[in-house]
Amino acid sequence: MTTSGNAETQLVSAWLANFGAALDRGDVAAAAAMFADDGYWRDLVAFTWNIKTAEGKDSIKAMLEATLPQAKAGGWQIEGAATEAGGIVDGWFTFETAVARGKGHIRLR
Repeated sequence: MTTSGNAETQLVSAWLANFGAALDRGDVAAAAAMFADDGYWRDLVAFTWNIKTAEGKDSIKAMLEATLPQAKAGGWQIEGAATEAGGIVDGWFTFETAVARGKGHIRLR
């Protein structure tokens, strides 16, 4: 993946590339390890077909183990430029699953 733009955009692009690579390998432990201990994943039907919030690495790992084989997610790409405020990097991204295209928001600290 070629990245350009500010450091924040490059950071989010690199995170998404590493996250996508872990999911492509089926390595949900590595994917979940990329989240902060108190991190969240709010799924709005893309993976779980429900509105579900996974809190913490163990919950995120369990959600991915249960849904990744059917979701077949990929194509993780940043959309636009990421920004930073107060030590938090925010960005938007797109992705695809076996049945739909999705859009997500990421916050990195």
